[in-house]
Amino acid sequence: MASAAPRPAPPAPAPVATSTTPTPTVRPAPSPPPAEPSPPVGTPPQGVPSDALRGWADVIAALEEARELSLASVYQGAKVLSWTATGIAIGFPQGTMVGELATEPANVKALEAFVARHAGGPARVEVRSLGAADLAAAPSALSIVEAEAERRRREHDLRADEARTHPLTQAVLDTFGVQIKEIKTDV
Repeated sequence: MASAAPRPAPPAPAPVATSTTPTPTVRPAPSPPPAEPSPPVGTPPQGVPSDALRGWADVIAALEEARELSLASVYQGAKVLSWTATGIAIGFPQGTMVGELATEPANVKALEAFVARHAGGPARVEVRSLGAADLAAAPSALSIVEAEAERRRREHDLRADEARTHPLTQAVLDTFGVQIKEIKTDV
């Protein structure tokens, strides 16, 4: 077997020049102050929210997060009538048990204290008992529960319409001469 020739030594490093002039010290620019973090989901809005129903949903979520479940369960069905810099007005249909619970002074005071403590917004909460005339006068005032039910109904209707008008559905209907009895969706 042939032996390999020895490798030549690597070249010597070049001399490093030194300077007698001092090097300026570079300091990093100061970092900007940290941005205020956005509030987590379930944090009540600060001040008056642009969407009162969404703001109320945040209050209810914060009540649940704080384990104030008795207040959350009573007030989640409230119709949000108004939310101003001076207070929040909510209402319940007249003669309902949850409406009676919601108007109890102890519950109203506990809700006002929670809103003042956590939202930094209005601490005055007005709970109204709404008769048939009041409900007819404010048809757009929805509760969180009603708004969610409406959203689900719209989603169901949209999906059902898509299924009815789909080309494959039309082909089956035309081929077999049948009608659609019911369309079930997962919403």
